[in-house]
Amino acid sequence: MNNLFLLITNWKIETPKSYGAFHLVALALAIGLAIFLGIYGNRLSKDQEKCDKITKRLAFIVGLGLLTIETYKQVLYSLEAGSYQWYAFPYQFCSVPMYACLINFFINNKKVNDAIYCFLAMFGFVAGLAVMLYPGDVFIPTLTICIHTMLWHGSLLALGVFMMTSRKLGRNFLKEVIPGAIVFACFVLVALLLDVVMYHGLFKEGAKFAGQTFNMFFISPYFNCTLPILSMIYPKVPYLVFLICYLVAFTLGVSIIWGINYLVRFIISKTKKEKVVNE
Repeated sequence: MNNLFLLITNWKIETPKSYGAFHLVALALAIGLAIFLGIYGNRLSKDQEKCDKITKRLAFIVGLGLLTIETYKQVLYSLEAGSYQWYAFPYQFCSVPMYACLINFFINNKKVNDAIYCFLAMFGFVAGLAVMLYPGDVFIPTLTICIHTMLWHGSLLALGVFMMTSRKLGRNFLKEVIPGAIVFACFVLVALLLDVVMYHGLFKEGAKFAGQTFNMFFISPYFNCTLPILSMIYPKVPYLVFLICYLVAFTLGVSIIWGINYLVRFIISKTKKEKVVNE
């Protein structure tokens, strides 16, 4: 049965190249979906009650879709290797929007829902955009996993645009960036707890999986950070300082996205005022 699953789904190909045909098609589809959802979100924003209902449902559908393809990926990796691959445990920065989408559906607190939407709008968008523009080494010689990667990050990109337009982000920094950053910090805390608990459990010396790498969010106190810039900071400062730098770096990144939203809204408002004056 395992061999049949691998035979049917484990299609080996030449590793796609960044900005090759496969990447460009996936990028074009993601941008197209983002534009469609952005326009749709903008229209929905005029009816906040309807917008809230549809946003919650849409996020849940996206979450279910991500859960489905991630389950496939985990099964494939495990069967191909003959054991579970802990390095691929689905709790990285790009993974947590899936949990946010699913958890959000069962929360009926508007402030919490809005905070999650801010997280998906900016942090989720950054996660999707980064990989869609610079795939780096995410492509591997397995077609279905490459499709998984583009579906995953393209979905985050498009959902982020929808959240930005439907929530009219770009109006109040403190009410939009900070709540999203708090949600992000909560996910980071969970990642840190997982890193510590797993290192002293399954991965301690003499344990079954000792020697394997389990580094969620790349913030483990026991393994080097491999993220650009942060990898240079990690060995040179106390761990707590590194963790603060990590949180600040990501928050600054999404602040740029918020700033772009603010600028776009400012230009649009000026244009509308000029039209009214001219008329």
